[in-house]
Formats: sequence, structure tokens, C-alpha cells
Amino acid sequence: MVDLTKQKKRGEDGYDPLYKVRPMIIKLSETFEKYYRPRRELAIDEMMIGTRCRIHFLQYIPKKPMKWGIKASVNAESSSGYVLKFEIYVGNSGGTHTVDNSGFHLGGGERGHLPPLGF
Repeated sequence: MVDLTKQKKRGEDGYDPLYKVRPMIIKLSETFEKYYRPRRELAIDEMMIGTRCRIHFLQYIPKKPMKWGIKASVNAESSSGYVLKFEIYVGNSGGTHTVDNSGFHLGGGERGHLPPLGF
């Protein structure tokens, strides 16, 4: 559960548009890492989570098959498509918010470096 009295307003320092779902995103990220050990074939890619909900970071990309949605950067295993880590793009004003604590970070469309996988 989140404490809505601590939520920052849009435009304030420290505002997080994903504040209400942040605990769920963190738990998913921890669970993905805990229960699956990937092979060496990893890919960093972008994906669209299809929706037309009313959020200020909704993306419209006309040349994509899924034109409306939430854009995310993912680190996935190439052979199975299993997503290991992900970030949700929330717009230029908010930047991206990292949902894992391992040091892996994709920021503003730049390519990140993968952390050691412990093999």
C-alpha cells in the first residue's frame, strides 16, 4: 500500500507519476530477478504496453503496430523473451524511473551497460 498523503504534486521536486504503482513495479522486478537465471543471450529493447488511458506520458508512435501506449525499456532474454528488468518512460519532464536496484539504467534513450550476471 502507498501513503497518498506523501505523494508529491505534479511540478514539485521529487514528483513520481508512477507513485501509486511503484511498490508493485519494484516487487515485480525483484521477483523476475529472484526466480529466473538468464542465459547469455540478452537484449536491450523498447516495448509498448498498449493502452489509451488518460496519463500525461502516453505515447503515440504512428509507424508502430501498437500506436498508443506506455513506452518501456526492457532487458530481456533473447531466446525466451523473458523480461529481467524494465523502466517505464514517463516523459521528458520526469525522465525515466528505474525500477531495479542493481545499477542497470537506461536513461533518455541511451544504451546502458549490463551488470555482471554472476555466472
